[in-house]
Amino acid sequence: MEASNDKLRQRTYNVAAMSFTPEELTKAIQKYKPNFKISYKIDSRQQIADSWPQVFDDHNAREHWGWKPQVDLDG
Repeated sequence: MEASNDKLRQRTYNVAAMSFTPEELTKAIQKYKPNFKISYKIDSRQQIADSWPQVFDDHNAREHWGWKPQVDLDG
């Protein structure tokens, strides 16, 4: 995606496209593969990621240069 310099009002932007839990991903896959099952172990380093902000605000990217995600779990 390209944006003209006159629309950019800051040097960096947060962009957020998708965020989902293992359960949400499993349900999305099961729409196409009903017998799909998943198993996983939570990595001990997950607590580091859990301390990060839960939502990255991409409002400025959307407002300044029209950014928007083009994918979702069904895409």
